Amino acid sequence: MSELYRPASSALLADLIPEGHRVTGFALYRLAINAGTALGPAAAGLLAARSFFLLFVGDALTSLLFAAVALAALPNAGSNVAARGTAERVLRALRRDRRFLLFLAAALVGSCIYMQAYSTLSLQVRADGFAPVVYGGLLSLNGALIIGCELPLTTLTRRLPVHVAMALGVLLIGVGFGLTAFAATVPLLILSVAVWTLGEMVNSPVAGAYVADIAPPHLRGQYAGAFGLSWSCGLILAPAAGTRLFVWNPRGLWLFCGLLGAGAALQLFVTQRSAGAPALSDASSVSTAPCAAAMPIPASGLRRRRSRA
Repeated sequence: MSELYRPASSALLADLIPEGHRVTGFALYRLAINAGTALGPAAAGLLAARSFFLLFVGDALTSLLFAAVALAALPNAGSNVAARGTAERVLRALRRDRRFLLFLAAALVGSCIYMQAYSTLSLQVRADGFAPVVYGGLLSLNGALIIGCELPLTTLTRRLPVHVAMALGVLLIGVGFGLTAFAATVPLLILSVAVWTLGEMVNSPVAGAYVADIAPPHLRGQYAGAFGLSWSCGLILAPAAGTRLFVWNPRGLWLFCGLLGAGAALQLFVTQRSAGAPALSDASSVSTAPCAAAMPIPASGLRRRRSRA
């Protein structure tokens, strides 16, 4: 149920922010999510030390607070946010968009690789003889890098052609997880996490903006929902498949992740080339006429259940 807001929030972002600013807009959105992810466990620890009941009450109250803010403060961007057409018509439109379907296939592969961070990576850390605190530190490093580096990085990634940025990001994710096969020390584990986090920072804001740019205005919510569905499928498949491969051959799992990343990157590079040149452009390419982009950007969510996340 907590994921139901994502398609509408992505469509709202796309409606409020014109082309050329969307990469930065989605990076700001992810920054807010990662800041919440960093602060949330600390606050939860303080509450749980007093009472787990308070922890769950606090979680419920913050959810109600989000609902109140959304109802009272978030703008109604117009009909683009709302679903239009019957389910059959929507599915027909998605089936006709072959380029988008190929993008979703690559996103599913990327999700299956990325979600190893929350399943088999912990097994690898334990197999290497390290304490659980090392695994927790690696995930914290991921969040810290995103908070500190992703927004400045968008000044570079939004100037790249879309297909190049997305392919490079997925490739780095695959390479980062592939390096885990050789990471028998904490510094090497840190290096592998830094590489796949860099790939996440390159790919995720561009991919979110790309979906908003290519979707028909009245289907932005549905396109965002399909993109989110690909990541949710990865969340289902990755732990089951990853743990089976890990039992069979741990190093083979990580090398296979690297191979999958390279394949998905090549597919994106080839099939999304028609997305065009400089990508999700810079501010100079955007009209200076007044528009809804001046309105506040909504930011809330559960990062660990992405979009990506």
